[in-house]
Amino acid sequence: MVLDGVLKYVSPSLTEFVIPDSAISISSRAFDDCSGLASVTIGANITSLNTSVFDDCDELTTLNVAEGNTVYRSAGNCIIDAENQTDAVRQEVRTHSMGLQD
Repeated sequence: MVLDGVLKYVSPSLTEFVIPDSAISISSRAFDDCSGLASVTIGANITSLNTSVFDDCDELTTLNVAEGNTVYRSAGNCIIDAENQTDAVRQEVRTHSMGLQD
């Protein structure tokens, strides 16, 4: 849900989410309880992003920034502040491995 340009809430049942271009910032609690979310695309008009916005997203493996966003860009699984060339958000890539019995 976008309210006054701020993404406020994302349904916890989603596994993939594209932040709409109508949003210009993301509330720090927008992704609370989204433990199954695997992929997020940041919209082209996002200009403000809290560094801990994806902290509760344990399955998040893909972060992308839409073309046309002049503030952020994606590289690997990071969102980079385009002006300062520093990590705005770094999400640890979750890997699942199978243990083998001897």
